[in-house]
Amino acid sequence: VANGSTGVYTLQLSQPYPPKLLICIPSLSNPDGTTDLRFASYDHGGYDADAGTITIRISNDDDSGAPQLADPDSDAELHVLMIFGRYSTI
Repeated sequence: VANGSTGVYTLQLSQPYPPKLLICIPSLSNPDGTTDLRFASYDHGGYDADAGTITIRISNDDDSGAPQLADPDSDAELHVLMIFGRYSTI
């Protein structure tokens, strides 16, 4: 996992890279239950089959209805459910 900028994370897959990402569901743990809400989401179109990378963005709830990119707490874990297609078309 590489952190490109605040709240933006790039996951690097092992080869061989699957040609198509069908489902990507990221989830972020809240270690103590008192941290401001943070949400992980798949960056639409964020799978690069040539490089084998997936981009995940994390945002926080700033209590005014306008989320902003943010890094998770140091003890948080990012879990990502990914389902790939063996071929580039379904």
